[in-house]
Amino acid sequence: MAFFAYREYRGLIDYCKDSYEVRQGGDRFSCVEPGGWFAVMLEVLFAAFLEIALLVVVGAAVVHWWSKRRPIPGVQ
Repeated sequence: MAFFAYREYRGLIDYCKDSYEVRQGGDRFSCVEPGGWFAVMLEVLFAAFLEIALLVVVGAAVVHWWSKRRPIPGVQ
């Protein structure tokens, strides 16, 4: 997730690098229009959803594994 976030960050900086707004002293993301921010936030929400889904699947697998494992003889 950190890799994709960094890649998006670098992509936006490269996209705005030579824009008029940045040359006039604006911040690195001055050229991104409101529609662009909507797309970025949608992408962030989708990535967060995928990460939460991965945590749920891994958690369910661990719980399933824990409930199905055979007890060690002599250990209570």
